[in-house]
Amino acid sequence: MTDVTLEYGLKRLGLKQEYKREFSLQASFCLSFVIMSPFVGVADNLGYSWYIGGPGAVIWGWKVVSLMTLCTGLSLAEILSGLPCSGGPYYWTSLLGGRHGALLSYITGWCNLVGLMTLTAGSAVATMYNVVGIVQILTGVALSTGYQVFILQGVLVASGLVNCASPTFLTRCMYYGAFINVAGVISVVLLLPTVGPWRQSPKFVWGTFFDRSMSPFTVPSNAYLWIQGAGLALFTLAGFDSCSHLSEEIKGANSAAPLAMLWSILATSVIGFALLLGLLFCVQDPDNLFNPQDAGEGYAAGQLVFDVFKRRFGSGTGCVSVLLIFFLGGAMCTIACVTSTSRMMFAFARSRALPFSCYFSRMSPRQHMPVRTVWLAVLFACAFTTILLVPGSFALVNMISFGFAGMQLAHGLPILCRLTISRHTFVPGPIHLGRYSGVIGWISVAWVIVSMIVLSIPPSIPVTADGFQMPLLIAVVGSLAAWYCPWVGARHTYIDPKRQAASANLAVRH
Repeated sequence: MTDVTLEYGLKRLGLKQEYKREFSLQASFCLSFVIMSPFVGVADNLGYSWYIGGPGAVIWGWKVVSLMTLCTGLSLAEILSGLPCSGGPYYWTSLLGGRHGALLSYITGWCNLVGLMTLTAGSAVATMYNVVGIVQILTGVALSTGYQVFILQGVLVASGLVNCASPTFLTRCMYYGAFINVAGVISVVLLLPTVGPWRQSPKFVWGTFFDRSMSPFTVPSNAYLWIQGAGLALFTLAGFDSCSHLSEEIKGANSAAPLAMLWSILATSVIGFALLLGLLFCVQDPDNLFNPQDAGEGYAAGQLVFDVFKRRFGSGTGCVSVLLIFFLGGAMCTIACVTSTSRMMFAFARSRALPFSCYFSRMSPRQHMPVRTVWLAVLFACAFTTILLVPGSFALVNMISFGFAGMQLAHGLPILCRLTISRHTFVPGPIHLGRYSGVIGWISVAWVIVSMIVLSIPPSIPVTADGFQMPLLIAVVGSLAAWYCPWVGARHTYIDPKRQAASANLAVRH
């Protein structure tokens, strides 16, 4: 399908072509792949998943989550191929959700937006920890929280500046980011076993599950914690829907965007698994890899690499080269996260769902990019991480967990509407699942429910203030309150995409 035809399709949805279509299939794949960077998801979450479940829980959790995420990606890719427009899940939910589509769309949009914003914050935190680790190794100085916040905000502001450059420059950055992730993983996987004097056995890596019945966590069973070990893969394989948010910038979006989404899931599953194996086989000191009492400072992947070099050379300084690769991968991931979040914000503002929507729904006439929502995304991530970056606290991890649970809900609602309300009316695009659409769709819905539970359960029982997690609750309850608020509620101002499309079709026919 030509871009002219796609532009006509946008008009039938009540939208106009405001972006330049600068993203090819390859660039779209690179962006989605960079968002799911293993140097962020695997490296930053390895310690917690290792501690509560052991290497066996980490490995098998990755395999299960990868397969189920691919099922979800297949279902979403089919919808994306038929409805290639920015905003993705919230727009689809409106068009597929029947008479309750407007409310479901509004809830989906806020859950997706909260998930994307926490994803941006999480990638920036992971990048910052690499800088902290490098400084501590080279100077012996442990940076205070104030310096950490300064570095964190610097990473986010730099990401915002890159996103305000031309679309051509942004696509080149995504190519570089994909190269850094692939070449970096290959380098780390080859380097660590070569340098490390000790390697774990396959039995340890694949079959060791830790018994945490006497741990600081008060839990009903070890299985409760082992299930939480799957969080590492859930954190990593998140954000693949970014292709839908950029579909108005992608050439041949109804084919290129869904293919890029699926390729990125497959690539991250393979590359991330390779990095995971490379790290786990090279663990030198399993008992001291992660300290749960030091969650605000502890960085297990950095400690693991440091141990490898120290045991071989008597000094861990050489691990700076590996941490630098981790840093570059995290920095590119943060740039891509800001890109995806800003597009979602722009689409949501275009539907008058954000405060000051009239201001944030304006495109920069020079770059043809949503510069205002770029800085809104950066501002939120700065505020979010600054407030929650408290040493020794799981607050930031918990908030990000629930933000990702909201993203899962945003993936599940359009699939559910496609399978139920619109099962006879949905018109698939060139990428579709044929007779397997229903089976894969219901598997995806079931997995969304399971993953939301995994991301939502607290690390300890009874739930303490430190373990209480609430972003998903805030997103759902807050969106309902904002919708039904008398006189000024969103139901009076929100531009329902379905009604907008109906009005546009009427205008086209006349």
